[in-house]
Parts: sequence; structure tokens; C-alpha cells
Amino acid sequence: MLEPDKESLPRKRYVAHFDMLGFKNATIRNPGLAWNALRNLRLCMDKMPEYKLQRISQNQIIPHRLEARIFSDTILVYTMDDEEDDLTGMAINLTVGRKS
Repeated sequence: MLEPDKESLPRKRYVAHFDMLGFKNATIRNPGLAWNALRNLRLCMDKMPEYKLQRISQNQIIPHRLEARIFSDTILVYTMDDEEDDLTGMAINLTVGRKS
């Protein structure tokens, strides 16, 4: 019997789910503001692959290992694998504010 290709097997990953609560009401109250919120979110997501983390104590760079998808007002962010560096990168990238 042939062994399945490692790339074709399902992977364990970390996943974060965000929902913009009240988005429907925001689009009714102020469509421009709602559109700007989505546009800014898209800009942040487009910059996400540029982020790399450095562990100064170990002189180690943690490469970008996140992907994200937007479905309406819901955002899914997921890692490439289930390694400790994946979880660390996700936690830091999603909690640290960034200015463009």
C-alpha cells in the first residue's frame, strides 16, 4: 500500500477567529465609516507577511508563518503548522499595535 504524500495530509494549525460585532448596524448608520474599517483591515492584512519576529535572547528570527482570510465581517487568521514558533508569532502579531 502506498504511503500518502506528507503534503496531502491534513495539518494541525492554530486558528484565530474574529468577528466585527455590530458591523451590519455600522453599515446602516455610517456606510463610509464601515467601509474605511474594512479598507484599513485589508491594508493591515496585506502588510502582515512583512512582519518577522526576533528572539533577542536566542539571536533568532521567527519568519512570517501566518495566513489570513476575510469573509464579509469575519477574519480567520491561521498558522502554517502547530509549532511553538507559529503560536508565538500569531500571539504577538495579533496583539501588538502597528503604525503604517
